[in-house]
Amino acid sequence: MLNLQKLKPNEMNFTGFQKQLKEDGSLAVGLFVRNGHAKEIKLEKLPLEIIDAQGQTVCQGTFNLPPLSVKANTSKPWTFTFPKENIKLTNPDLSRWTARIPQS
Repeated sequence: MLNLQKLKPNEMNFTGFQKQLKEDGSLAVGLFVRNGHAKEIKLEKLPLEIIDAQGQTVCQGTFNLPPLSVKANTSKPWTFTFPKENIKLTNPDLSRWTARIPQS
C-alpha cells in the first residue's frame, strides 16, 4: 500500500507506483499525477525524467498528452513509456526511483 503525503496548497507532484523494463528495451512507469491546486489542471506537454536509487538519470523525454486533466485536490494515475533510445543507463538501480520535471 502506498502512503501519500498530503499536498501543500498549489503543489503539483508525481509519485511513482510501478515500473517495468520491457522486452523491447523501453521503460514504462506508472505515476500518480497529483494536483494540490484549487482548480483543475490540464497537461498537454510534459518533460519528465526518471532518477534511480543512485541519483543517476535513467531516462528523459517529453510527452505530448491528450490533454491530461487532473481535478482540483486529486490524483490521476498515468503510465509513461520511455522508448529504448531515451534510456541512458544499461543497468539502472530501480530499487528506488523518482520521476520529476528536469531542471534546465
